[in-house]
Amino acid sequence: MAQSNIPKLGYPCLASTDASVFLVGLQYAPSASNNTYALQSYSVSNDRHLASVNVTFAPLSTPRVATPLANSRMVCAVDNVSGTFLYIFNENVYLDNALTPALATPQPIGTWDATLALNAQVAWPVQGQPGQFQWLGLNGGNWTTMTISAAGGVSPPIPA
Repeated sequence: MAQSNIPKLGYPCLASTDASVFLVGLQYAPSASNNTYALQSYSVSNDRHLASVNVTFAPLSTPRVATPLANSRMVCAVDNVSGTFLYIFNENVYLDNALTPALATPQPIGTWDATLALNAQVAWPVQGQPGQFQWLGLNGGNWTTMTISAAGGVSPPIPA
């Protein structure tokens, strides 16, 4: 049986490229107070012939914390071309990319409307636009699309 070091995470979300699987979720820190958790991301090789699975922690320059709510949800997607990993949890949108920092955001994207995270939503990479994602979700009861990227932030909503 294969061995692994897969961490226990709350609100886990998986996205994969041809070479890696990306995992993000909340991890409880014993020193945390007020139900605050560390938002952690990891990567795993997508090689099916491994005898063991080694999960690699993706350290962040700025610690990310989150407080789960009764209606919390995690949405994530990865751009196979650039390796940019998008994840949305409650009021924050993050973009991680260890190889190309210009496609990542050290802080959450400030132009995100926090109320959108509470509604039905999905995200996927935009073909031919490295590090850029399309978001589809409910906005004011109407289906809406937006583009998300490190360079452009969150675009204005477009009715779907």
